[in-house]
Amino acid sequence: MEWPTTLKPGEVKNMRIHRLFIVISILSSLSSALGAPLTMSDAEILKRIYKGPQVTPGFYSEPEPKSPKESIEVCWITLPKDQHGLKKEASAQTVEEAFKLTQQWVKLNGVPVERAQISARSTTDRFFQFVTHDRNDTYDYYTYYRVWRSDYFQSSGEKFDSYLPSSNVQLGVLKIRPDLDNVRRFVEFLWWKNCHNTKGFVVLTPVAMRQEGALIKATMTGGEMEFGDYNVTDRAHVKSWIVSVDTRTGLVTSSYSTIKIIDGNKNPPSMLDLSH
Repeated sequence: MEWPTTLKPGEVKNMRIHRLFIVISILSSLSSALGAPLTMSDAEILKRIYKGPQVTPGFYSEPEPKSPKESIEVCWITLPKDQHGLKKEASAQTVEEAFKLTQQWVKLNGVPVERAQISARSTTDRFFQFVTHDRNDTYDYYTYYRVWRSDYFQSSGEKFDSYLPSSNVQLGVLKIRPDLDNVRRFVEFLWWKNCHNTKGFVVLTPVAMRQEGALIKATMTGGEMEFGDYNVTDRAHVKSWIVSVDTRTGLVTSSYSTIKIIDGNKNPPSMLDLSH
């Protein structure tokens, strides 16, 4: 673009407005690429993360235990480590195949007999499930053994969490039609499966969806707390997660970037520190 050497006052004003419009357009594009904007203050973010994982409205969720005396453990069946040292989560075509994989896993991992007796089985559009129930005088213990349906997802051995490398980690292959809605639901399910009540990754924004050529990308902004030791300040890591699905192959990759780190509460000194 060639800029004129001599401008009238009105022309200068118009040029500035045009340049401002370009800047706003660029910033808008960047915001879209990073996902839904994070509008919370640092204090609000800390409050949300300290509260712990909560299911975001509209996300996949499952019923919580009916009483404090009921315990539910979800266990995803894995295969023995492959040549790369990865333990893939098992997938099966039929409930019979999934049941066999579950029995093998239970035997291999030395599960106590009372936790190995299958009392119920069910099938969803995502997984096969086998339930055990162990009761004592005080508590009811339920274990949900699960195997991916191979016509839904096939794991590559890596899991969706922040302990992975920051870019292009292959999670597996999505076998259903990879459109915007299916990918969003899949990502929300991955969050519930791997992060809810386990990793502490708290969702701060809705999942933002976009398509770039053959890739569908789902971006989720969330945070997790790095709790400090005695006399050390907690640190909240706010991260942007991107899960990409190739619409040609179904290949699922994961990446994340740290947006910012917020200082949280400072922990009290230990009794040893106080004694000096």
